[in-house]
Amino acid sequence: MPYFIIVSILLIAAGILGIAIGSTDIPVEIVLRVLASKILPTDWVQTQGIPESQQVIVWLIRTPRVIIAALVGAAIAIAGAQMQGLFKNPLASPGIVGTSSGSALGAVIALATGLASRSMFYLPLFAFLGAFLALFTVYALATRRGNTPVATLLLAGVALNALIGAMTSYVITVAWGEHEVAREIVFWLMGGLDSRTWAHVWMALPGIIVGSFIALFYTRELDILLMGQETAYSLGVEVEHVKRIILTTTALLTGAAVAVSGVIGFV
Repeated sequence: MPYFIIVSILLIAAGILGIAIGSTDIPVEIVLRVLASKILPTDWVQTQGIPESQQVIVWLIRTPRVIIAALVGAAIAIAGAQMQGLFKNPLASPGIVGTSSGSALGAVIALATGLASRSMFYLPLFAFLGAFLALFTVYALATRRGNTPVATLLLAGVALNALIGAMTSYVITVAWGEHEVAREIVFWLMGGLDSRTWAHVWMALPGIIVGSFIALFYTRELDILLMGQETAYSLGVEVEHVKRIILTTTALLTGAAVAVSGVIGFV
């Protein structure tokens, strides 16, 4: 518990500094006043004397970006922990079953076809669809007679990642004639948090919250799986059901993260 409290305080402090420091530095006191005026009832905190430009920078530009950074980091961390538990390997990442590359391909298709320019909701929608289609494909390839061996799941994920990577490169090549579209695709594939708004926060929040709670609910089963599938079976764990839940949760968390931040590396 003390560790959790210390880490929470450090996270809040880092978030406040992330809002205060930038191309235009804003005093921490002003940051706290603006945040308090937006969160607390209007009569509690007054913002008279604070320039409108600073209020816009704090609340509309930097705060959504910091929140997105925290949400994406949490989502990728939880998804990574689930994959490490499932594969019993500390090097496993959320993208090992193709969810990250599937999300990227979906987003690239949305950008290349021009759908992303029509509405900001098309890109995250296609990213979600790409993540779940990749997961469904990997699971279908790896499952035989209701059983999904972890080694087969890993091999199917590696193969699908290679295929999706080639498909993404092809889409980029086709779109290269339109330099603005190609530039936008490459920039998005690099990943980043610039130009993120409150709309992006609300898009990512439901999937990350739901995925996090499901992952928290299945922590016991995941811990038992670390002891081996035979032990898990003997302790009454429905191994195949738990695998499906873990994979679906990973796709949900990864899809939500990639949809608003682009492809983010996992360490």
